[in-house]
Amino acid sequence: MSETLEEIKARVRAEKRAVRRRRAKKAIITILVVCSCAGLFYLIFTVHDVEFTGNDTWSSEQLSSILVKEPWKYNTLALYYKLKHQDMSEIPYIEKMDVSIVNTHKLRVTIYEKKVIACLSYMSQYIYFDKNGMVLKTSTEADDGVPVISGFSVGSIVLYQPLAVENNDIFSQILNLTQLVSQYEIQADRIEFSDTREATLYIGKIKVLLGKKQLYNDAVAALADVLPKTDGLSGTLDLENYTAGQERIVFTKDGSSK
Repeated sequence: MSETLEEIKARVRAEKRAVRRRRAKKAIITILVVCSCAGLFYLIFTVHDVEFTGNDTWSSEQLSSILVKEPWKYNTLALYYKLKHQDMSEIPYIEKMDVSIVNTHKLRVTIYEKKVIACLSYMSQYIYFDKNGMVLKTSTEADDGVPVISGFSVGSIVLYQPLAVENNDIFSQILNLTQLVSQYEIQADRIEFSDTREATLYIGKIKVLLGKKQLYNDAVAALADVLPKTDGLSGTLDLENYTAGQERIVFTKDGSSK
């Protein structure tokens, strides 16, 4: 029995309604699944704790206020991604940091702070700088184990900016020497530069004459080797004219001649 035109139209309309109902049902199910997964994802990867290690100068609370921000701070994976791609220019006192996921609710951030290698006395304050001459902090007190530099002039002091020096040549000398002193873990109390740019180190009761050099690599390497032999002594080590491979280094005890 053939269908009339009206019956065909009615059947087509019914089929279209059925298709729309099926599509709506699938859409609702999809939305529910996505929402459920999102909710489950949120619950599983909710940030409960961010542990900071390796930080000495800056507290964990200070670092958290800078690094753990909206909208990333609620989800462990999102925050992990954000910290892995952190713009380090926002935290100029940090050299780098490593980020790891401890569990679904906790991240561990290992901080590598820029290291102070020396300081200078300026207007009743000590200005601490790193290997590149960036000012890391200022203080009214001198920190133990940080050599105090004297004998050169600076202009303005701006935190987290390079020192504004009047003589770039002598500053290059200073950075080279202070980097080497730090590298060889020499516990210098102070470093003086004369008007003729000759450097003198003071290490406890030992005075070290280094002279004027653009690079102090060889002289400081020799100093690191010979310094333990002066333990308990008081006097002057003469490395002004030292050259690599030189075997004889003159040490003059206080109160005696060479």
